[in-house]
Amino acid sequence: YHEMIRKFSQLIWVSYHEDQIRYEIHRMANEHNIIQPAILLDGTEDLVAFFRNSNHAPKRFIRTAVSPNLGETWSSVTNTPLPNPNSGFDVTTMTNGGYLAVINYTFKNRNNLSLLSSHDHGKTWKVLKALENGADSSLEYSYPSLTFSDQGSDGRSYFLTYTYERHKIKYIVFNEAWVTNLEESGAL
Repeated sequence: YHEMIRKFSQLIWVSYHEDQIRYEIHRMANEHNIIQPAILLDGTEDLVAFFRNSNHAPKRFIRTAVSPNLGETWSSVTNTPLPNPNSGFDVTTMTNGGYLAVINYTFKNRNNLSLLSSHDHGKTWKVLKALENGADSSLEYSYPSLTFSDQGSDGRSYFLTYTYERHKIKYIVFNEAWVTNLEESGAL
């Protein structure tokens, strides 16, 4: 993303052709203060982007936009129902087409971190588990990174890392069966 004078997100396509490196820069949506996109492929050419909201509004939401053509053009940006205290988050896909997100589930600070899922392309979300929930607002759980691998014998495995209380990096591994169990049980 771009953060000089104005903050906005960009997609940069880099290709190598006949011993030359070529690149194209496409601005993601014509709006400022949307940064650090998490981009998902939803179908064959549709992209869905979720953005960190860095404006100064009292209540910030994670923002979203879609592209029907692999990022050449983007829809207007809209709010999701997810709160965003001007913090990083991550979103990825599940094998059933659903989305899995790790966010600070609050408008105020980063003293909690939650795992959520959506099965309607991000319109509604269900909190599956509070991963961290510090009573002290000075505690911080931030900048989650969520990746996956389909190489395990138990199906898709997810790998989550995040800053733990500003002093350590926490690492968690779980599989899709565990996520499905959380969705079905409704337990936090």
